[in-house]
Amino acid sequence: MNTLTIDQNIYNGAEIYAKRHNVSVQQLVEEYLISIQMVDKQIFGEHESDGEHVDEVLLAKCYEYAHKDYLEGKCKPHPQVISEIKQKMGWK
Repeated sequence: MNTLTIDQNIYNGAEIYAKRHNVSVQQLVEEYLISIQMVDKQIFGEHESDGEHVDEVLLAKCYEYAHKDYLEGKCKPHPQVISEIKQKMGWK
C-alpha cells in the first residue's frame, strides 16, 4: 500500500463526487488509475509506454470523437465506464 498527497480542494471535490456515485474515494482513484493504464496499453501496446511515440493524428481523432460525443450528450459517468470495462474484461 502506498500513500498519495493530494491537494485538499481536489480531494474534497473527489469526495463529493464519490458520495454522489456511491463509491469510496479509494475506489474512484483506483478505477481511474486502472483506466489510464488500459488506455496506455491500447495506444502504446504491451511493451511500449513512451509518450514520444503517440501518433498525433490518432490523438487528434480521439479528441474529436470524444468531444463530438460530449456535445451530443452521449458521455457516460466514469464509474460506469470502468464497470463496463471490468465486466467486458471479466474482472471483478
